Amino acid sequence: MKKKKLVTALTTAAVAIGSLGLGAAPANAQVNSGQFYTTSQYGVASQYHVYANNIDWNQKVGVVFYFDGDYWNTSQSKIYNYNNSDLKAMAAEANSRNMVFVPVVSPDKNAGGDGITWWENADFNGNWFRAFAKDFIASKGIDRSNVWTVGYSGGAEFQTFELGADRQWEWRSGGGNLIIGGGGSDGMQTTPDSATRNMPWYWYAGTADGKGVTWPTTWSAFGAAYQGNGVYKRSGFTNAHVYEQQGVDHYHYNFAAYLRDSFNRAGVAKKSSTASSGFSLVNGIRAYYYSHNGASVYGVPTSNEFPLRDGGVAQNFSRNSSIYWTPQFGTHGVPFYMGIGAKYKADGYENRYGFPATDEYAVRYGGAAQQFNKLDGSGHRFFLYWSPSTSTHSIYRNGSIGHRFEQSGWEAGLGFPVTDEQGFRDGAKQVFKNTQTGYTTAAYWSPQYGTHTSNQNGAILAKWAAAGDFNGYGKPITDEVKTGSGYVQYFGSRGWETGIYYSNWTGTHAINSRDGIYWSWVNSGYTEGVGFPVTDEQALGNNGASVMFKKANGERTLYTWNNAEAKVHKMNGNGGIYWRWVAEGGANKLGYPTNEEHGYQGKTRQDFSNGKTILWTPQTGAYTVDTSTLS
Repeated sequence: MKKKKLVTALTTAAVAIGSLGLGAAPANAQVNSGQFYTTSQYGVASQYHVYANNIDWNQKVGVVFYFDGDYWNTSQSKIYNYNNSDLKAMAAEANSRNMVFVPVVSPDKNAGGDGITWWENADFNGNWFRAFAKDFIASKGIDRSNVWTVGYSGGAEFQTFELGADRQWEWRSGGGNLIIGGGGSDGMQTTPDSATRNMPWYWYAGTADGKGVTWPTTWSAFGAAYQGNGVYKRSGFTNAHVYEQQGVDHYHYNFAAYLRDSFNRAGVAKKSSTASSGFSLVNGIRAYYYSHNGASVYGVPTSNEFPLRDGGVAQNFSRNSSIYWTPQFGTHGVPFYMGIGAKYKADGYENRYGFPATDEYAVRYGGAAQQFNKLDGSGHRFFLYWSPSTSTHSIYRNGSIGHRFEQSGWEAGLGFPVTDEQGFRDGAKQVFKNTQTGYTTAAYWSPQYGTHTSNQNGAILAKWAAAGDFNGYGKPITDEVKTGSGYVQYFGSRGWETGIYYSNWTGTHAINSRDGIYWSWVNSGYTEGVGFPVTDEQALGNNGASVMFKKANGERTLYTWNNAEAKVHKMNGNGGIYWRWVAEGGANKLGYPTNEEHGYQGKTRQDFSNGKTILWTPQTGAYTVDTSTLS
């Protein structure tokens, strides 16, 4: 296996010189095509070529650095032939992406032993190259977030043993790496930053490039690719892949095709044609456009910048898009061909929602969101949320419903909006769907009680709506919540509070939650002790009310109230006394219960307000007598 030789005896002065900051490039910085330019780093001179055909220096310009394999004399390396077909083909691919192509000659001067290499004396060569790259990038106006390297054979080993393993962030902030015919590794020397770990590291390995194919004969470029790739993956590199080239040996790699393939995999766009559109890109919008793959996402400009309300600025682009700038929030794009952008456009752009305060960003469960803020002094803020199953809807971030959405856990709580917030009576309403549970929630706001939520498809909300919603039982004063084996929600109207209860065995029924029946029921054990209501609270005769409750086991209890006595009395809803009372006309004939069922001379007795008593025994069943005949 090829291994790097470490040379660490750099002088302090040399390190200091190679680490100097190089400052910003002049506005008109650029470089012309040419061969055998000379550079000197750490007192060692070497050469490089530049291929910069049809580069648009009005746009951001990237660079591809190339490192060739080992050689003993210059005729053995393509690096010394500026017209080499592989170099020219790679240059054409790079130039088509508005990137200059720069093959660099190794600073190694010792042609003996292993020959001229990049991987021998790798520490020194790495320091030398990093110094050269920083100088070239800064002085030529290169975008340091779009810096690629291509290495072949010994050049590939240099990439993976040195450039990817040591001080990776010093000379670039983004780009990619194409590793051909090699690429082993013995691990990281410095901890890579996130940009390095996330950038493309693509190994191209010929299946016929094994041991005995090249020097040394014991080395396998194919094996080195997999070994190095494994080390990088274990070191946290998230975009490290090996691409096998079937039947290819060490001397038949298609360099340009692999570079084109790598650019396409990484989403490096072709050079845009903004210069021919006739419109200018300037200031913040220009910087945003080139840093956000503008030609691919937004197209070419179809206007110059133009002013908007409240100090904003926008520019239109051919892919049905606009990029906005404000002094408060900077620059953000809105593609109108996407769901969020389409809604923003349909509802009136910045006149409805204000200006984008963020780019569109991914949220959980495959959704997306973008924030918009008004700049008219109102402080209004909106989110536009999209998911595949709910489409795009707005959330008024300043409002009570918007706060409730946030407090619930955003899209993981209430879910995605399936409607906009809309006026409802003297309040507001919005419906959400949790795409993971399928649960749909209606959020209602009223000025008296704030925001509360209900199961949009549930029986409680259906009963409330059928009774006239706000104008019937009133406005929600609690959420719909679980109680025992069922559910309840409370509503308020004109000083009254009504609880609507639901269980599987009783259905949905309403109770006045401020009267004696309610509190007697609560104090007797509530839903688990007495059961759920089987009926709504209803008039009983001319001067009272009743509610029947039922447990899951079938036990029933009738709670009655009469205004004259101002008390609650109960009846066994399954017992003979109850059924006799019903058969004889109930409260309209016998009156209201005036006490509970109780024992009397071996019988069960209950008295009623119209002077009647019902007695029961197992032998006789229930029968009615005048109360006055009893002691």
